[in-house]
Amino acid sequence: MAVNMNKRDRTLALCTVCLVLFCVCLDVTLSATTTTPAATTANAATTSVTSSSIPDTTTPTTTTTTTPTTTTTTTVATTPASSVVNNVNLVNQCPCDVTGNACDVNCCCDEECSDADKLAFSQCLSFSQEEPDRVCFPKELFLFENSDTVRSETTQDDLLCIYTDNSGERNFYTQPDQVTTLSIFQDYQEQFSSFSFQSPAVSDALLNASFYKSGDPIYTVTDSESVGMLGLPRPLTTMACVDSNPAAYLSDETFSCVRTINNLATECASSPALNALRFFSGFRVVKNPELFQTFNATLSEAEQGFFSLYNNSDSTVEVRLDNRTGMVDPIRCLNPSTGTITSCYNTTLPSPTLQSGVCRDLLLQVSYTVITAGSAGIVEVLASFVLTDVPVPSSSAQAAEITQTFSAAFEPVGTSGSFEVSGNPGYVVGQPLLAGTFNLTTNTMELNADRQRYMTLVRSLPTGACTPGADDRVSVLFGQDVRTGCLLSMTADNLTDYCTRMQESIIGTLEFDSVPEATSSGYRDNYRYVGVYGNSSVLSGDWVKIWYRNRPLPAPPTPLTSMCRLSLGMHIRVMFANIGALLNPQPKVIGVVFTYDDLTDVQVRVPAAGKITQVVPVSTSVSFLDVSKPAAHYDPQPSIYEAKIPDDFFYPFATGGVSRLGPVWTLVVVGLSAQQALVGFW
Repeated sequence: MAVNMNKRDRTLALCTVCLVLFCVCLDVTLSATTTTPAATTANAATTSVTSSSIPDTTTPTTTTTTTPTTTTTTTVATTPASSVVNNVNLVNQCPCDVTGNACDVNCCCDEECSDADKLAFSQCLSFSQEEPDRVCFPKELFLFENSDTVRSETTQDDLLCIYTDNSGERNFYTQPDQVTTLSIFQDYQEQFSSFSFQSPAVSDALLNASFYKSGDPIYTVTDSESVGMLGLPRPLTTMACVDSNPAAYLSDETFSCVRTINNLATECASSPALNALRFFSGFRVVKNPELFQTFNATLSEAEQGFFSLYNNSDSTVEVRLDNRTGMVDPIRCLNPSTGTITSCYNTTLPSPTLQSGVCRDLLLQVSYTVITAGSAGIVEVLASFVLTDVPVPSSSAQAAEITQTFSAAFEPVGTSGSFEVSGNPGYVVGQPLLAGTFNLTTNTMELNADRQRYMTLVRSLPTGACTPGADDRVSVLFGQDVRTGCLLSMTADNLTDYCTRMQESIIGTLEFDSVPEATSSGYRDNYRYVGVYGNSSVLSGDWVKIWYRNRPLPAPPTPLTSMCRLSLGMHIRVMFANIGALLNPQPKVIGVVFTYDDLTDVQVRVPAAGKITQVVPVSTSVSFLDVSKPAAHYDPQPSIYEAKIPDDFFYPFATGGVSRLGPVWTLVVVGLSAQQALVGFW
């Protein structure tokens, strides 16, 4: 019977047959890969695929039997036999067996533990275990093998096993050589040592360098032609000063440490640690370590005896007092009773002397300023000092403890007019808050030369009294909340306006040098501003005005009673917000407010006659408020996808004459026909 089939029917039948054959092949493949392989036994035939490094096991071997000859040899032992076991034996060791002739608890590999002992163990301590050396896969997963270095084998069940470790030696530590000479010990130390409590010697590599690099010690030459380093004492594990710490090139550092003087009466004039001249004279600073190369290479031993490193002004510089314009006096003295630091000894640095039971001109602070020129080395070294007087303890058994401060700062040559900013552009936590006064004449912002004095808080002396000097106040640092306090003392003989003058003294102590002029109607504007950014320019408008709240107004003089209403504290609130990218936020100051505490009653002791003295506690504080707004939430519009296909995409199921729905229905028919064909086949 002849069946007439058009082109479309023939195509449909052909596709159905192809789909059925594909399913049959797929089922057979799945059945082969999911079959559980039988266990490989010792009698299973294997086909080995080996690399050139593995000997050929198919080569026939010949066995030769030789009658041994007994020989007696006497050997004289020269060194004791080594007790080091080989790596293979270490694998079978029992590391938890640490007690001889006794059972170690929870050590299951201890041969001295009986079965009864092991029943009482709560666990078995872990020790070395063997890892499987091969991984097996169905061979059908690999198309071909192309490795010459990895050993593999095929089992009887057609499992391809790959050896994961062909070299057992790499699983063990290499046996080190015993230290039999000092040179071997030195080789080990240079190769593996990272830290030692032994004082490091001056490295030949540093002495032979052509120029200083950041972090290198700065070399000095003493008047006795010995080479040393510019010292910058610092504390280590305790607060005691360690003098062996050198100043590091291009590293600004400040250290405070304590000197303990057991007998100040005898050590005042003799102890080098108390003498400022030790850090100022008797040595010269090496401009560049290239000096040592020139000295060793160009001069013979005889010439080196006549050549002076110390007097070589081309390669060394002396330490000079910092008398630059605009800087504080290089020699200042601290008054221990008032806490003030004033200028003294403008030209000559004195040595400590003992006078009337007081050690005078004792060293308190050393500050180095090193002017550098990059790889050209050091151009100039300037120093400033702070001295003080310390009374000798009444008992000779009582030690005196003196806190000293040492610092080093580096400035590039020709940058005397530069200043350090507190961020770029946003503030950096821990940097001083920029604050200055606007000059109406020049239309510029005036900042203090000392960046630690932009904005300050009160600080107390050891006695609790307020420090009168500006140098001893606490600097306001961005992002750090601080509260300070001290005791303010005031003496007056005019009892009529005592309360008013007391309040003015409190305001002057809290705000310090920014107190505006007071009038009968209030306070004049002091034009105090804070930088919006950490790098706000003095010529730009990136500054916000400081606002004052609850500042006590001047009161008319009134007769003194036993009570004064005073504001004893001030709080600084700094508001900032992060701007910029979320991955790199930049803090920006948006407002600053000084808020005074509410008035409180202060009891005043009114004497019958004479002057009146009053001590009141005052406090200042600062806090930073983050008012950053979260990033704006944005939901994008859903994307519109337009699916476009070529006109002949459904060929040969659809022809040009079929409607737009024709190809879809054709695919459905093909799917149903294929399903019926599969059902009939199975």
